[in-house]
Amino acid sequence: MKIDLTVNGTPISREVEPRKNLVDFLREELQLTGSHVGCEHGVCGACTVRVDGGLVRGCLMLAVQADGCRVETIEGLAESGAIADLQQAFRLENALQCGFCTSGMLLTAHALLERTPRPDPATIREALGANYCRCTGYHAIVQAVSRAAERRAAAASPAPADGSYIGRTVVRPQTARLVAGRGTYTDDVALPRLCHVAFVRSPHAHARIVAIDTAGAAALPGVIAVVTGRELAAHCEPWVGVLKNYPGMKSPPQYPLALDTAVWQGEPVVAVVAQSRALAEDGCGRVRVTWEPLPPVVDAEAALAPGAALVHPELGDNLILETRVKAGDVEAAFREADVVVRETFDTGRHTVVSLEARVVLADYDRADETLTVYHSGQAPYMLHDILSRHLRVPEHRVRVINKDVGGSFGLKIHTYPDEIATCALAVMLGRPVKFLADRVESFQTDIHSRDHRVVAELSATRDGTITAMRVDDLAPVGAFSMYPRSSVVESGQILRTTPGPYRFRNYEARGRVVFQNKTPMSQYRAVGHPVAALVMEAMVDRLARALGLDPVEVRRRNLLTADMYPYTAPSGLFFEKLSHHESLDAVLE
Repeated sequence: MKIDLTVNGTPISREVEPRKNLVDFLREELQLTGSHVGCEHGVCGACTVRVDGGLVRGCLMLAVQADGCRVETIEGLAESGAIADLQQAFRLENALQCGFCTSGMLLTAHALLERTPRPDPATIREALGANYCRCTGYHAIVQAVSRAAERRAAAASPAPADGSYIGRTVVRPQTARLVAGRGTYTDDVALPRLCHVAFVRSPHAHARIVAIDTAGAAALPGVIAVVTGRELAAHCEPWVGVLKNYPGMKSPPQYPLALDTAVWQGEPVVAVVAQSRALAEDGCGRVRVTWEPLPPVVDAEAALAPGAALVHPELGDNLILETRVKAGDVEAAFREADVVVRETFDTGRHTVVSLEARVVLADYDRADETLTVYHSGQAPYMLHDILSRHLRVPEHRVRVINKDVGGSFGLKIHTYPDEIATCALAVMLGRPVKFLADRVESFQTDIHSRDHRVVAELSATRDGTITAMRVDDLAPVGAFSMYPRSSVVESGQILRTTPGPYRFRNYEARGRVVFQNKTPMSQYRAVGHPVAALVMEAMVDRLARALGLDPVEVRRRNLLTADMYPYTAPSGLFFEKLSHHESLDAVLE
């Protein structure tokens, strides 16, 4: 369908698919990649553009709807100088980190200042409330908009930099391109002969793959290849997510695509490679998988019960690892205590939701037998080693490139089967293949974290002095232990971190990590700390309540004092020097 529109002052005529949305048209057809796709549902604001002067979510507006319209993107506004003061304010206030949300923030802030030249912070927050940022916490963004508003009210030009770094905040140099929409994220990279992969995923938590019919997908024009787990396994060695420093830990071999059984809802089963992402998704809709549902393992307690269904029958049970920590005479301390408090804590699993979803572009050159991978991740050298080992490509012929990364928070430090599948497909096909998770896939397949059931007990004297603690952590971590960092570290961190800054010496803890038919779980930012802090601080509050004491005074009685450093907790955690009493005073203020 032909459309005519003006983009950043330039007349444009193009033939477009009726289903293509505006942001994809701008990014793919015009290479205006400053507008980003974060949610695909009009929620996050990363795709914001101006259409005939009004703000529009580019993921919700079809390109054909822009026929005859005037469209402005971050690139156009930046080049015109219309937002120069906002750009400088964002840089000076450090109102961006990864930069993925920044284009949408700037366009929204510019629209606000056009209609409300002197907004107060509450008005700014309300105006930006529909634009998500996962990095900054918004405070610096509000300050930046306020700063730009003040400069506009004073009719002042952006202050020139004098090159001095003395006595002032140093502006991060890379922010200049990020506030201009000139960042390069992995999905912005385009290569000749690029094709796209989408995955047929299991709709079941646990099911046997009886048969796969790929004929309908293979016959679709634009589809390049339809690949099953068995076919891809010939090009990729499986991996096992265990760590040598955890004796007794177990997890089965994992392949990029499920072979005989799918063990979580969302596990990739078939890969469809096509000339566009939309065609690849169309192809997925034509693959027919015959399933035999199996009993799912969901509850962690039930997973360890005798006769429980097994996620991986070849392992014999659902226990990945059991860890124990013990110091002092715990039994005597509880026996002699004046008071004992006990509580069970359930923390539900959740996921990261970085605005930039997981994305990888792999290119294999058969002529010189080299694999080049553009990856939105945190650990390029780790991925380099993994790809060389499992795809059987010599290390010196593998290159991993991390461009700008649109947030991670630990999410992108792991190895995901669909990403390894993408790289294996590039080797198999001898051409570049890109995978970009959509937001639904992200919720299904990005690692989850912090699903724990912790039973805790504290013993104490009548004056509130803690004498001992017991902790029992049960952690269901999904269908596989993540590779290569595993899925057991978070439970171990909870055991070691829970005693925190309190000076009792008797401590006993057990951690059990178990399989279940859910999305794999692993650690990300602040590994174990939120759960450990919740448990310990809640137990101190319960102790104070049981004794009728002020919870602040109970903390003062038990916190480490300055003369006790350096200090090793009964869990083995080492404290060099901290300021716990001063921190408590600051909280009370």
